[in-house]
Amino acid sequence: MGMLIGGRVVQGLGASSLLALSMVIISDISIERERGKITSVFVSIWAASSVLGPLFGGVFTQSKGGWPWVFYFSLPVGGLGGIFVILFLRLPRPQGSLTEKLKRVDFLGIVVLVGGIVMLLLALGFGGESHPWSSPVVICLLVFGIITVGIFVLIEWKIPAEPIMPLRLFKNSNVGISLMQQIFTGAAMFSPIFYIPIFFSVVMNSTPISAGLHLLPLILPVPIFSIMTGFIMDKTGRYRELQWFGGVIMTAGAALFRLLDENTTTGKSIGILIPAGLGMGFTLQPMQLALQTSIEGRDMAVGTTLFVAIRSLGGSIGLAVLQTIYTNTLSSSLGDIVRQFPEYAELILASANNQSLIYTDGVPAALRTSIIAAYVKSLHYVFYGTIPFAALVLVLSLFIKHIPLRTRMVETHANKGSEENTT
Repeated sequence: MGMLIGGRVVQGLGASSLLALSMVIISDISIERERGKITSVFVSIWAASSVLGPLFGGVFTQSKGGWPWVFYFSLPVGGLGGIFVILFLRLPRPQGSLTEKLKRVDFLGIVVLVGGIVMLLLALGFGGESHPWSSPVVICLLVFGIITVGIFVLIEWKIPAEPIMPLRLFKNSNVGISLMQQIFTGAAMFSPIFYIPIFFSVVMNSTPISAGLHLLPLILPVPIFSIMTGFIMDKTGRYRELQWFGGVIMTAGAALFRLLDENTTTGKSIGILIPAGLGMGFTLQPMQLALQTSIEGRDMAVGTTLFVAIRSLGGSIGLAVLQTIYTNTLSSSLGDIVRQFPEYAELILASANNQSLIYTDGVPAALRTSIIAAYVKSLHYVFYGTIPFAALVLVLSLFIKHIPLRTRMVETHANKGSEENTT
């Protein structure tokens, strides 16, 4: 596990840069009125990857080579991406020596922020699972995590010349609201992508490939309606109304997840999953434009990067919270089943980490039904927990102020501020 975590850290350093900087580059070279059409292409690629990732994962897991190919697959893909960047990406090079550039990096802020977030996530992960919520470990992690995040705010306010999170951005209400939205957007988006395959693999006994395919009704509407919103914004110059509509649909879609159970048919599951994907498609582009129209040109890069980073952070926080709900509910339900079937206590408890045991030969039908019902109950609590995240995205969108989309390029060089370039 230590090696897996270490590898993911290194991989995350590269993946986060590619994800954030691609959006920054697009923001630099496009006008706001047309940006939705361009960024919708990137959203479409992300959506396709979200489908292909679980699908390929299932294929590799069931192949002769086994699960390690899930990681080997990244080598040619990442290598090809690196070659394209080196050969075709042309960007102006910042002036100054390497030492001068490193001095401008807010290393202190980065270390303190990561430390605070890790402590909070560990507290959410430990609470109610490996440690009671009242244990000193959980309480200390929560308290010191909050204190550390507070110290990070003070650092960003006073110390770095170029902070990773300039507090001046939050003087504009649209910026603060848009960034706050991303915490809940990340939680509302990534949670179903994580838990829907679990539902189909555990409750419906789907193969890894089939579980990945069941994500299609959730993911495919995202690029379709994201592209649609891009053209709507280009024609109308409006983005707030799209957020409202998408927020309503996304919240309703999150509520529909509750209808998934052990008797769900394929057709019913498709109808349940589509609305949430539709709502995501209608909200992603308008939220980004609401942020970018509200910041100065010199802050375009840091604002866009924060937008992407906080969405990922929201996904991590949301998954940590929902996983705590899931494991606590499941442990309680499995404990009740152990008291009903004491002779199968070892198998019941082991099924929490190895769900394939549920479908092994020799498991009585009544016991199998009880364990599946326990998983359905636990996942229903998770789906209930997703609803407030989606609803908060909608509520916050009501406070966004409309700022007309620019039809001219904006200079984003730090030395030029927000002057508009009319050429």
